[in-house]
Amino acid sequence: MSIYEITIVLTYYMITTLSTIGFGDFYPRTSKERIFISITILFGVAIFAIIKKIFSNILLQFESLNNDFDEGERLSYFHTLLRRYNCD
Repeated sequence: MSIYEITIVLTYYMITTLSTIGFGDFYPRTSKERIFISITILFGVAIFAIIKKIFSNILLQFESLNNDFDEGERLSYFHTLLRRYNCD
């Protein structure tokens, strides 16, 4: 196989491994391949965990902004009630 074909096969194999599909049409046959794939799987899990943490932080920040907005609405409502009772 040429370098180009090997690159395509490795890319395909990494994508199927990282997405946990693992069709089984390509699998490690030697110890070196098994070590390489084990490391790839570990890095894939770590990368997925990092992406999940970043996404969770984004959601928490968005929720925090919404909570601040809700607090502002409550405060505005409270001030409106105070004005209404002070004017009467």
